[in-house]
Amino acid sequence: MYGLGEDKAPILFRAACTEFSTVASKGSATPENPTIQQRSSPTKLDEKIRAMIAIHSKKGSGMRISELAPKMHSLHGVKISSHVERTWRAYLLKRPELYQLDPRGPEAKVRFVPQGFDN
Repeated sequence: MYGLGEDKAPILFRAACTEFSTVASKGSATPENPTIQQRSSPTKLDEKIRAMIAIHSKKGSGMRISELAPKMHSLHGVKISSHVERTWRAYLLKRPELYQLDPRGPEAKVRFVPQGFDN
């Protein structure tokens, strides 16, 4: 299922979508594209997350989201609580062009979207 909505779209709706695209809310359109927000390039943190997922994913199944926090902290010293989103799920959901997430649950996994990391 493909979803389309503003930044304020509910997390559960985003998680239920195979792909979710964010559109600009009223008054926040860009001059180049008045209706759809520009996608951001992957950051250094995103590159580290992608590498972590790749290492811990078996046959492209992704890695458990619950394992991401301790592994990112031990290997890279990253604490998501110091970021605006405050949780890994929120951080990953804000970047649908880079990550796909399973609905919430103890076995929920995250996968990276290869096309999102193409330069």
